[in-house]
Amino acid sequence: MFSQTTTKNLIASFQFLFSVAFLIPEMWRGAVHFPPKKTLVFFSLPAFLYFISNNTAVHVQVYLDPASFQVRTLNSSYKKRS
Repeated sequence: MFSQTTTKNLIASFQFLFSVAFLIPEMWRGAVHFPPKKTLVFFSLPAFLYFISNNTAVHVQVYLDPASFQVRTLNSSYKKRS
């Protein structure tokens, strides 16, 4: 049985593991300098919102067929001109 939620979570987990795997050797060489905490917060907020948006879309797709999902997404983001 195919689960979109499981697939997306597995992909995100593999991306994280690869990122950490490539970060560790750079840290051992001393080539990594972390930005201030304020900068990290500014970058983490959009990432968290993107995470919520993607997971919401996956759960909505369970109840809608792909064509209806696209039409509803496009209609909700379209702004009418006055």
